[in-house]
Amino acid sequence: MTPLANARGSLRTRLVLPLLALGTLVSLAVLAVVSIVVCKELDAQLLARARAMVEIVDHASANLEPADRLQLLVAALGSSADIDWVAVSAHEPARVIASSRPAWRDREVAALPELARLVDGDGDGASDCSDATAAALCVASPLDLARGAGLMAAAVALRLDATAQRAMVRTTVLQIAAVLVLGTVLLLAVYYRLLTRRVLHPLDTLQRALERRAHGDGGVRTRLGGDDEIATVAAALDALFDTLDERNAHLRRLSRLYATLSESNQAIMLLRDRRALFERICRLAVELGELPAAWIGVPDARGEHIEIAATWGTEAAFIAGQERLPLDPTQPRGRGPSATALRSGETVVIDDYLGDPRTAPWHARAREHRIRSTASVPVHVGGTVVAVFTLYAGSVGFFDRDMLLLLSEMADDIGFALENLARENARASTEAALRESEARYRQLFDANPTPMWVLDPASLAFLMVNTAAVNAFGRTRDAFLAATLHELCAPASLRPLLEHLAHCGPEATTTAPLPWQPEVAGGRALAFEVHAHAIVFEGRPGLLVLLNDVTARRQAEERAAYLSSHDPLTDLPNRSLLNDRLRQALAMARRHGRGLAVLYIDIDRFKLVNDSLGRAAGDRLLRVLANRLRGTLRAGDTVCRIAADEFVVLVNDIRSPEQAGLVAEKLRAMLATPLTLDHEELRPSCSVGVALFPDDGTDVETLLRNADMAMHLAKESGRDGYRFFTRDLDRRASERLALENGLRRALERGEFVLHYQPQVSLVDGGLTGFEALLRWQHPDWGLVAPGRFVPVAEETGLIVPIGDWVIREACRQNREWQDTGFPRVPVAVNMSAAQFRQADLVERVDAAIAASGLAPIWLEIELTESILMGESEATVTTIDRLKALGVRLAIDDFGTGYSNLGYLKRFAVDTLKIDRSFVRDLAGNTPQDEAIVAAIIGLAHSLGLGVTAEGVEQPQQAERLVALGCTHAQGFHFGRPQAAAAINAHLAFPPVATAS
Repeated sequence: MTPLANARGSLRTRLVLPLLALGTLVSLAVLAVVSIVVCKELDAQLLARARAMVEIVDHASANLEPADRLQLLVAALGSSADIDWVAVSAHEPARVIASSRPAWRDREVAALPELARLVDGDGDGASDCSDATAAALCVASPLDLARGAGLMAAAVALRLDATAQRAMVRTTVLQIAAVLVLGTVLLLAVYYRLLTRRVLHPLDTLQRALERRAHGDGGVRTRLGGDDEIATVAAALDALFDTLDERNAHLRRLSRLYATLSESNQAIMLLRDRRALFERICRLAVELGELPAAWIGVPDARGEHIEIAATWGTEAAFIAGQERLPLDPTQPRGRGPSATALRSGETVVIDDYLGDPRTAPWHARAREHRIRSTASVPVHVGGTVVAVFTLYAGSVGFFDRDMLLLLSEMADDIGFALENLARENARASTEAALRESEARYRQLFDANPTPMWVLDPASLAFLMVNTAAVNAFGRTRDAFLAATLHELCAPASLRPLLEHLAHCGPEATTTAPLPWQPEVAGGRALAFEVHAHAIVFEGRPGLLVLLNDVTARRQAEERAAYLSSHDPLTDLPNRSLLNDRLRQALAMARRHGRGLAVLYIDIDRFKLVNDSLGRAAGDRLLRVLANRLRGTLRAGDTVCRIAADEFVVLVNDIRSPEQAGLVAEKLRAMLATPLTLDHEELRPSCSVGVALFPDDGTDVETLLRNADMAMHLAKESGRDGYRFFTRDLDRRASERLALENGLRRALERGEFVLHYQPQVSLVDGGLTGFEALLRWQHPDWGLVAPGRFVPVAEETGLIVPIGDWVIREACRQNREWQDTGFPRVPVAVNMSAAQFRQADLVERVDAAIAASGLAPIWLEIELTESILMGESEATVTTIDRLKALGVRLAIDDFGTGYSNLGYLKRFAVDTLKIDRSFVRDLAGNTPQDEAIVAAIIGLAHSLGLGVTAEGVEQPQQAERLVALGCTHAQGFHFGRPQAAAAINAHLAFPPVATAS
């Protein structure tokens, strides 16, 4: 027997015997479980029958009297074939009253051990005796017997014979055992049949296939079907046989390709002509690789097409379709393998030539010439693709990884050969080019705008100079070449250059450029950066010296250093230099026990100059004022410009506050001198804050901060004056900081509220609108006046989000009033300059209107004249876009600014609002104010604009306004600003009596 046959026998034994043992164990276990279950069921049935008979006696005992009737019942029960005996016994005395055994009647229970074991002495319990292996079952239970008018304690007991039932159980168990044995045998037989068919026979097939393969039968296959593990192994074995066959064929192909590679290397060593080399490579690849065709292509001069340089093969006619392949990937022929390989520099393999869309233009010819796969390998020279080597095969998937590696090596060899050919060709032209290059070098050297020399390192004689050096040093070329470096300039300025050149020998590493400032003929001072390099000049050592002229750059660096500490507009020291000088002055003042003063100067209303006359005029004004400040101060004092319109003056050696006050007043008066700018007379003024050392601060930051606070006090006091710093200012600064911090949290906490002041018709007293006025209800400070927090909000930029909230809330409240039946009237809101300048202002207003659902016509935006004065394109665009939304526009406080009536024609406003300062004195018949009000009303009427008077507090003012033609007004006379809830309670306002 073969080893495999022995294995089969052993396998059969190992597979069958464990299953037989397992079947036996399972059968025995099932049989044991069945026996236990049947026995328990039998015992339960016997016990239930015994208890049922006891219950019969128990139910009948109360009614069976005299004892003869009880005896008849017991005798009837004892007559059953499976009952050995039934007995009823009294407890006191313990004797048998009735029994199915006549011999037991009237006997003492103690004399009957069989009964005594079941019945206890007091007769108030129940018991039974049973044994799974016994042939009988005993049951006892207490009962009450009727005796006369009462009951007597007794007990009933019986014994059942279980012999017949247990015999039946044994018979049943044996039958079940027989069935299990028969079933096990049948299962084993079926299993063995299946084992033979599914396992042993397929193993025979595998054995025979392996033996035939071992004897060299290369075409043998198992060809076993199925989906089990053995079938899987057989399929894997067949696949292994296929792989071995393919590997053998692959090794044969590789052997031929290695031969091709060897032959091509020989051709590379022998051939010196590119075309002949390409033809030899193609021929070797086709003949030794058993390929139908191969070709080599190169890009044309313009890099747009591939030109065929060499072809070979029995199917070389197919290559005619590759003539002038485009390299443009947008063309179908430009997406083929050869063009792609040349374009990308990577090998392209197509395993199924007829099924790949990239080769679609050649599918018809490929079928005719039996082309089934192709490989295109780029040829690199110096990292550049210079050619593509394309080979064709007659079978699908011919070019595997190993073959591609060999083809890449052939392409590298071709590239090496091309590089050698190019090197040989280049060597011949290099010598000619070298001579031309030397002549060109001399031309470039002489034409270079940077002064250049070539020196003899030993004698420092000039060997060559260019025209730029001749011009820079004022010497002729002949004078240079007849001299040495020592004769060029003074020894003092020459010394650093000589030391630098001493470190520039042939062995020296690169050195940093040398800053050099020689004095040349005529006393001219030049600035150079010297770069020196050791070279070979006409076959001998030389030093090439380049003199980079940095005179202009030095001047620019000096200018930059100056500007880092000075203001470019006024040439005054800037904040950085101020800090340095102030620190030095403080140190000197401490050392000598002297005082000093810091004056913080702000030009009043400078922004109006910029807005009205332009920034160029504003810059000229700043230069004039800076010159005035500079000319007024002592030589040891300092004036600095630290912001657009802010200056700081540092005055040393101050002995008293009065002296500082005199300096401040002198500067203020000098700056207030009128001047003409762009044909406009200006009377500039300034606000000055004064802080003294050491009383108001001992460091730079404190003095500047306190002087700044004093300057703001001067501005708040009416401008055009000066104020000293006081401790009260420090307290006010702390309060302002607290106010700013509170403002930042007010929006988040919902502390802002709007009060609404009615606007009425002076004709009939009817309600024509409301003006929304911002109020701040602080939880600790109460109602904060707008005059306290609005300037802070404007300075910090918080006015923008607060203004957005005002618009949203006013729109929401107006829509709520309209929805509840309130008269449809506009609500006016004031808009700050900072809010107006926001790039997305129109979008924010539109969003607020959309969110509230209010019609745009019921929102009026009030703008101040200062916002409109610039008349910039941005202002015009914003006004036009707001009007396009449909909102109303009004000019607030008209007549109080630098009025320019031109903007009324340019901007599409709806209403002019007369400032309260003009209305206040109307009741006193002040001619000037009345004339101004009349002029404003007439101007509005002539332009078709509405007009509203603000601050009407007396009926006489209202009457004069009506007489002057004003139709709308607002003020305390008509109603004070109130919260929305109060407005809801007063939906109507009393009409105002007019002059008519």
